[in-house]
Amino acid sequence: SHLTMSSSFSNTKGTLDNDETLTRSGIEAAKAVDIAVHHVDDANALSLVKINDPSNTMEESFTNGIATYNFKASYVKSSDAGASVTTGLVSTNAIYTFTYE
Repeated sequence: SHLTMSSSFSNTKGTLDNDETLTRSGIEAAKAVDIAVHHVDDANALSLVKINDPSNTMEESFTNGIATYNFKASYVKSSDAGASVTTGLVSTNAIYTFTYE
């Protein structure tokens, strides 16, 4: 099976931008924080999932009709080198395309 990810929140680093327009329970969005998504392989090695890069395809085999993908997300400093990180809400989204044969 093959899987790719895309999002309107992606940036040139392949990570996801924080949606800085949100406020929840009076807490404003964190500034200069991105979210990196990593694919975790069977040896627990991490590889960056490059969002909106159709050539970055993750593959998993089917076992008894099931293919399992494992991911890990982490907070990273934004691609804006001059920006200062602030505390606050972090929120983003991504969609995935799954194909199998």
